[in-house]
Amino acid sequence: MKKLLILSILYLYSMILFGQGIRDSIYVIPTVDVNAKYIFDVEEAGMVKTHVDSAVMCQKIQSSLSTLLSENTPVFIKTKGKGALATASFRGTAASHTQVRWNGLNINSPMTGMVDFSLIPVFFVDAVSLEHGGSSIASQSGGLGGVVNLDNEPTWDDPFEIQYVQFVGDFHTYQEYGSLSFGTKNFQSKTRLYHNKSKNDYQFLNRQNYDYIDPNTGEFVHPVDTYKNGQYLMYGLMQEFYWRVNENNVISACYWGQNADRGIPKVISNEGPEDTNINNQIDNVSRGVIQWKHYGKSSTLEFCSGGSKKDLDYTLQNQVNGEGLICAINSKSTSYQFQNSLNYTKEFLNSLHFTGSIDYNRSWVDTHESVKMTGYKKSREQISLYASLSKSITERLNMKVQLRNEWYDRDYTKPIWFAGFDYKISDNYGLILQGNVSKNYHTPTLNDLYWQPGGNVDLQPEDGNTAELGLKGSIGNKYHSLNWSVTGYYSDIDNWIIWIPSFKGYWEPRNVKNVISKGVESQILWNRDWGNWKMKVKANYSYTRSINMEKSDVWGDESYKKQLVYIPVHSANVWFRLDYRWLNFTYQYNYFSERFTTTSNKLNERHWLYPYHMNELDCGVRFYQKNDRSAQVRFSVMNLFDEVYHSILFSPMPRRNYGVTLIFNI
Repeated sequence: MKKLLILSILYLYSMILFGQGIRDSIYVIPTVDVNAKYIFDVEEAGMVKTHVDSAVMCQKIQSSLSTLLSENTPVFIKTKGKGALATASFRGTAASHTQVRWNGLNINSPMTGMVDFSLIPVFFVDAVSLEHGGSSIASQSGGLGGVVNLDNEPTWDDPFEIQYVQFVGDFHTYQEYGSLSFGTKNFQSKTRLYHNKSKNDYQFLNRQNYDYIDPNTGEFVHPVDTYKNGQYLMYGLMQEFYWRVNENNVISACYWGQNADRGIPKVISNEGPEDTNINNQIDNVSRGVIQWKHYGKSSTLEFCSGGSKKDLDYTLQNQVNGEGLICAINSKSTSYQFQNSLNYTKEFLNSLHFTGSIDYNRSWVDTHESVKMTGYKKSREQISLYASLSKSITERLNMKVQLRNEWYDRDYTKPIWFAGFDYKISDNYGLILQGNVSKNYHTPTLNDLYWQPGGNVDLQPEDGNTAELGLKGSIGNKYHSLNWSVTGYYSDIDNWIIWIPSFKGYWEPRNVKNVISKGVESQILWNRDWGNWKMKVKANYSYTRSINMEKSDVWGDESYKKQLVYIPVHSANVWFRLDYRWLNFTYQYNYFSERFTTTSNKLNERHWLYPYHMNELDCGVRFYQKNDRSAQVRFSVMNLFDEVYHSILFSPMPRRNYGVTLIFNI
């Protein structure tokens, strides 16, 4: 680690430096100023949206999207640790209920319906926004929890820029990121690269095993073990082209390819030999999207077409004497997606806004397990028609209605709809009351329907009805600004899909759950300037009750009216940053209440996850700046107070650890 750090510092003096951060487009598309007052926009009446602060994204530039969302939004991320599978629970819903879009292209797996957020580097994204609950209908169906939007944007004002980021951390972790941008006012090209690797071999106190009995106290002593087979290697490329044809037309093309080779560590309760149950997973994905935007005097026409291919190879091996490593599971899956959308918006003179779109999507999955000779090969076709009307009823009241109709393999689903309003209570305090009611559907994934063994072709779509009511406000002057919001929601979801053990000896998905998801989301963003001193504070708090309301006839089932597994009732995070000239200091705090791993929610049982508080410190020094050139070094302490915690049962997380980040801008 020391050698690499010295080489990195020496490398600084061999480079020509130029400043570049995460920037927004300044052409045609209005930028989002996170410091401004909430906008009373008729087109977003009743919609609950969150934009991740660009300063936070710069701070987390070397992190994965799982870390960014977990530490700075209401989304709960369930993960086994750095580099491991990370899935989202948005408003207490399942991982497949969070839809993720990259430049208008849905990147959820057609097999599982989920996204692994650990595979998305923040460095590859310029803007992150969330559409909560029913607001997600504007983008697509299926987001019973919400939608996460990831966007890339051109920087028309910069003819040339290079950025290089290097992170060196504990557990033999090395990360490198680089980007090159060049062009004119009418054409821009940007290339991004990254390469991450780690042995991920941290030590932990194994409370599931006992080493010996202390003769003085008579108590069991837990051994210190090493986290094994958690290593990973990831690398990727993103290429972007933007062409401003004329004042009214912009064409863009983006490609994203990456590979991840990861070991899957055993749970600490495993008592087998080390050369058994060796898990490994390789993810190889390629995505591409082309967009054309035409801006008229009072209308916009947009066409988007894209596709993706993902190969997933999973193996489980055991050591057999005289034979070596033998595969017990050897699964290879390939999925394809082809997506197209045509969107038209029109603003009329009487403050009436119309949006209409048509989407055609098709996906294919081919999966095969060569040991047990199982698998399936299926495809799915989706057609979606969408229309919305927004209108300013008075100077203080905006209303919006949305309707979406869909066909899956030519089978028509029930209409999806949204009706919302914004009411401006006060101009001085920026007080806005907003609310909405909506209906949404989530169709079963291809694995739910066809996985072998266990798929259930008789599954019904999950049916959600949601109501939301919130209040937000803004105050400020040239020295400070304060934005805040509070939203309460209530969702009633029928036909909840859950995989449960069957008498056949394997797990099967069934529509057995009715779930009530209700709660409160709140957010505060405060900015304060004192000349050379600048301070920013952002805080989130979520109260989430995701309750099973389905009575069971099975003897001993105590899940009725209990919290769903792995969903914390309380969660909070605080991000604090203080800048003084060439110095900056950042503090990150996260809290999650207890999470249950059994449906009975009994605290006296062994299998539950206790609450934890996570703290992180980051100190940065900008030690070179001339004209538009800059360079900085950051020192980070993760898990500041050496907390012992788990995000998933029997999967220990790292204790206190350190890292150094070097950022060179050319």
